[in-house]
Amino acid sequence: MKTHLLFVLVAMIAITTFASDNINGDEGRCKVNITQLVLSLPKFAEVQDPEAYYTISTAMLSIELDPVEYAEYTIILSTAYACIDYVVTSATVNIPVGALDDVIEIYIESDDCGCYYGVLDQSAYSNTY
Repeated sequence: MKTHLLFVLVAMIAITTFASDNINGDEGRCKVNITQLVLSLPKFAEVQDPEAYYTISTAMLSIELDPVEYAEYTIILSTAYACIDYVVTSATVNIPVGALDDVIEIYIESDDCGCYYGVLDQSAYSNTY
């Protein structure tokens, strides 16, 4: 009985030690630095700053905006040969960027919620130089 209990205890410790913290398996999800260029106008409630993440395995850029004021934003992705505008329809925007250049400039613009800028270098995350 003691050996069975010891085996179960060791198995549980091993599972918790080696288990992934991310349930969906996005171990390659990296935060992209976004800086504010233009301050937002005063509002009744504070507007949450956008956050951007890049998932290496799917080459997907995810941008999380303020859950209330997301409709105010327009997202612009700019590369050496293309410029793409995205009209925001939800608080989380998923954009496939695998077909674009390695270096992508991200502009998140709004008339009264502030403007943000960031650069995504896909080759820096995937180690393919």
